[in-house]
Amino acid sequence: MAKDVKCIVSNCQYYGSGDSCQASSIEVCTDKKSCGCSAETNCKTFRAR
Repeated sequence: MAKDVKCIVSNCQYYGSGDSCQASSIEVCTDKKSCGCSAETNCKTFRAR
């Protein structure tokens, strides 16, 4: 995993110190074919603590 992947969702089990993502892989999806901004995407990797 790239060391510069940031996440501020502190209740995710993959959340690490310094707002880093500790997941071994990340899946991001959308309901659309293309997106115009990050608000139109969703992190499928999220797992609640």
